[in-house]
Amino acid sequence: MKTILTCLIFLLSIGPVFSQSGWYWQNPVPQGNPLHDVFFTDDTNGWAVGDLGSILYTRDQGTTWLKQKSHTDNILFAVFFRFPDDGWAVGQTGTILHWDGETWTPQNSGYTGLLFDVHFVNSQKGWAVGQDETVLYTSNGGDTWSRLTFEGTQHYFSVSFINENEGYLAGAAGNNGVIKYTENGGETWDIEIIPANRMNSIFFADENSGWAVGDNGAIFHKAHADSAWVLQNCGSTNDLASVSAINPHQVWIAGKEGIIYHSNDDGDTWFPEDSKVTDDLNSIFILNGESGWAVGDAGTSIHTYNGGGDWLTLSTTGPTGYLYGISFMYPELGVAGHGSWLWREHPQEVLGTGPA
Repeated sequence: MKTILTCLIFLLSIGPVFSQSGWYWQNPVPQGNPLHDVFFTDDTNGWAVGDLGSILYTRDQGTTWLKQKSHTDNILFAVFFRFPDDGWAVGQTGTILHWDGETWTPQNSGYTGLLFDVHFVNSQKGWAVGQDETVLYTSNGGDTWSRLTFEGTQHYFSVSFINENEGYLAGAAGNNGVIKYTENGGETWDIEIIPANRMNSIFFADENSGWAVGDNGAIFHKAHADSAWVLQNCGSTNDLASVSAINPHQVWIAGKEGIIYHSNDDGDTWFPEDSKVTDDLNSIFILNGESGWAVGDAGTSIHTYNGGGDWLTLSTTGPTGYLYGISFMYPELGVAGHGSWLWREHPQEVLGTGPA
């Protein structure tokens, strides 16, 4: 136990270093930090964000991912793009970053808590939401942010705006789920308590049809602007983390233990899809009827090219489990603890594994 504790202290002490130059991931590839959100602007260009300020960019549908400098070690929970040269990421300690096509630049949120989601309706007007009733609004592209004042103890995990006036928040109020709605650009909000522990994600396919998903397999659907939220059932009690739709009929959800479900009839019936991963999926993004991506824990990233008929693993993983120590006998040959060998021949590759 003492050895394990010592190694843990060492790993915790060097953890933030992996976001700096001089360190690189060998397993898994391209990196192993949990990824919390993914967003694509078209069929080739996409971004994923996660722990330790991780920002990954792809220009080939996710076949290869490049690291972008976020200039922060804070956890990034969400990313949103209007165009390939106009995007935002939000996260821990009120972090808001803006991408201008060349660099990520911090914006001053005036807030020090957790921000879980961000959404822009155009290049100027946007929203960021988080813990402790936090709703931030900007009308100038994030140059300045103002905080709306609410009473209560709600936490907001997701935001979705249909246009400049109509928008929704999803989250939790104590042991209940909560959805808030505005039709006047955030001046006033109506609240609806949802019979679920918490709602983790909300998405609208158009001005009428939207879904919200949450813990214990909770799925709620709104078919029309003036209709109530109706409970749907996909057959799973796993926590659902994310929802994405391409029209009022076709919708995908993802969550714990790598589950993905798809409906093509407004959510009346759901079909499981084989994600080929078991790590929790934290975000799913469906661009059109063919291309989609999902990301999750341990750096997991997967892609579908045929509307979810097949999911391909984009991240590569060698040995799994806890490694408690590592020692190299030669520059190209070493052993890592807990029953697995690691061979390294090239600076950025783990070439094989085998039992000790």
